[in-house]
Amino acid sequence: MLGTALKLLRPSYALTALLLFGAWQGYSFVKSIPERLPLLPGSEQEQPGEQPVEAEQEQSDQMPSSPTVAAIQRIHPGMRILYWLVMYVLLCFATVPLIKKMLACESNMANAVLIIIYSGLGLLSAFGLAGFQFAWTTAILLILALAFSAGMIIWVGGELERIRVEENFG
Repeated sequence: MLGTALKLLRPSYALTALLLFGAWQGYSFVKSIPERLPLLPGSEQEQPGEQPVEAEQEQSDQMPSSPTVAAIQRIHPGMRILYWLVMYVLLCFATVPLIKKMLACESNMANAVLIIIYSGLGLLSAFGLAGFQFAWTTAILLILALAFSAGMIIWVGGELERIRVEENFG
């Protein structure tokens, strides 16, 4: 099935889908930051119902200092996993020409570099969507993301290599 998708799907289509998905999610994310963050102290508009200083101190201990991290953490974890999955699969499909060039070298070192780079990209994007926080559950999910990204790039590379061999000898 993947081989058929790789034959039918042009990398430019996947790149366009990746850019549109990224732009849509980026716009939604940037648009949601002011809605998800409380007004900054000292701004012209006051928050309704002033809270005591102790309650503000407890909230500041729970909330991260970065507004970006706070906004990422408020996205449902299932949606973050789905965003990562779609983004990584589209990245693999969008960079099919690069993967083909690396596979055409017929070098184990080039293949290892390809797997390490794509696995690293998958791990870094998963860590970013985890809100740059580290806990046991995050560590388990990061290990799963690393294993999935390595497996995905090996699968895509294997299918592309099979297609290349069939075209050369078929």
